[in-house]
Amino acid sequence: MTDNIDDLDSVGAPTDYIYLVNPLGKVEKHDLNWMTEIDIIFSDSSENNTQEDNQTIEKIKTAALNYWNGVPHYNESAWEYLTPSAIIIKEVH
Repeated sequence: MTDNIDDLDSVGAPTDYIYLVNPLGKVEKHDLNWMTEIDIIFSDSSENNTQEDNQTIEKIKTAALNYWNGVPHYNESAWEYLTPSAIIIKEVH
């Protein structure tokens, strides 16, 4: 889920069918730009033909913890919201 329909594509959501939903249960807020950060760290590591050293592992660990703890990314944020289930209220698109 996202709170901005314009962010659906940037958070990797399919846009064929878009629904307004009512979340059931706890809602968690996570910044997907931390996942992009992890991809960049992996990419930089493999492009430089370096093995995953302790510094690289720590960078990945920090980015992953920031994602799961809902920390806003330092550059910009692309928020996703997770919930165990939701009720569809209506189809938006």
